[in-house]
Amino acid sequence: MLKTLTRLALILGFITVVGLGCTKYASKKTLSDLDEARMAAEQAEAKANELQAQLTSLEQDLAAKQDKLAELQKKLDECLARQPKRK
Repeated sequence: MLKTLTRLALILGFITVVGLGCTKYASKKTLSDLDEARMAAEQAEAKANELQAQLTSLEQDLAAKQDKLAELQKKLDECLARQPKRK
């Protein structure tokens, strides 16, 4: 996702430069557009990193809870196996 957003920003910047024509110096508008695209790409990268960290944390929580569930299920099965069968 990060690579896609970075590529999108670079393509947008390239199209902006090519669309305006090749000049020795970039216009203020072009520089402004490129700066906005860069900032958007940086924000998207930061958000992607934040979401990746959140996903990792949630996966760890899930694994811990699955382990706890398996432990409790084992205890329940042991308790049920010890109980006398009712008629």
